[in-house]
Amino acid sequence: MRHITSLQQLAALARLAPSPRSATLALQIPRALTSEVLGALAPLLVAAHDRVLYCADAANRFDPYVFATQARQAALPPDVLDRVFVSRAFTIHQLQAVVADLLPAALEQRPLPMVALLGLDELFREETLPVAERRTVLGRIAAGLRQLPAGAKLLVTYEASHTQAPWWRPMLELGDVQARIERSTAGPGFQIDMLRCAHGQDASDV
Repeated sequence: MRHITSLQQLAALARLAPSPRSATLALQIPRALTSEVLGALAPLLVAAHDRVLYCADAANRFDPYVFATQARQAALPPDVLDRVFVSRAFTIHQLQAVVADLLPAALEQRPLPMVALLGLDELFREETLPVAERRTVLGRIAAGLRQLPAGAKLLVTYEASHTQAPWWRPMLELGDVQARIERSTAGPGFQIDMLRCAHGQDASDV
């Protein structure tokens, strides 16, 4: 397991900067850190080339106040939130519709967009959902994410508690780079561990 020294290094490793090449970063991250991490990545997510960030929020993870505070600390313009669009889903089928219908239509309007799917696992943890239904819908979502337009960059967040569950299998290979982020116990900041790097680039190369 490789340790990453900063979110900026992780973003570079995941190739999230605007380019014609698509890329996906999957993050295991506690709920409480999601908006803080998004805010810390704000200079890359929305600042470059007036990029627009589309958030599909499946767990009410996006906190505009935290995001704006982090963005302000990074000296981003005050209108940065005007380029962040949030769609919330409250069932797994609503989330599937967001990925299959709303995102493709929105992304057609912007070149090289950034997409964040927040708290992907949250809605699938409903105990009354049959395992087969969870796996089927999650598989459709994974397929939809792989069909985003060329040049789209995708950030997916989820918690680690269900990553061994059978219904999570469609997501195991999603993410050119997969990493785990936790609050650092050694001081301010985050502890970042890389779990997978599909394109084989080592953290030391960034």
